[in-house]
Amino acid sequence: MIRVYYRYGYGGGSTQTTANNNTSTEIGTGLANSNAIIAQTGHTESAAKVCRDYNGGGKTDWFLPSKDELAALYLQKDIVGGFSPNDNSYWSSSEYTSPRALYQTFTTGSQGAIDKNNTSRVRAVRAF
Repeated sequence: MIRVYYRYGYGGGSTQTTANNNTSTEIGTGLANSNAIIAQTGHTESAAKVCRDYNGGGKTDWFLPSKDELAALYLQKDIVGGFSPNDNSYWSSSEYTSPRALYQTFTTGSQGAIDKNNTSRVRAVRAF
């Protein structure tokens, strides 16, 4: 079972400047991506940090999923549940370019890139 957490609206913030290609899109890379984002010099806040700081169920191994992990969640959204009917997008831990990150919508299933200073939802996961 995939454990998930939902938080409405979180902006990436101006500190998110991970060098492009420093994160990955594949399943199994969300935790490493989240840790790389948080390890940036000068990092203060991010969607990745919100997920890593979450301790739902007394667990501390939550992370921001990669683009492909979010795509897998989308395919199982009826089983996983808890997605708002008006979802614009959810942040992934996969970077597109220095000022942009990849996202997943849960209404249409589309993916794309969004400026990191925008506000989107986060969905933390524990294991994939």
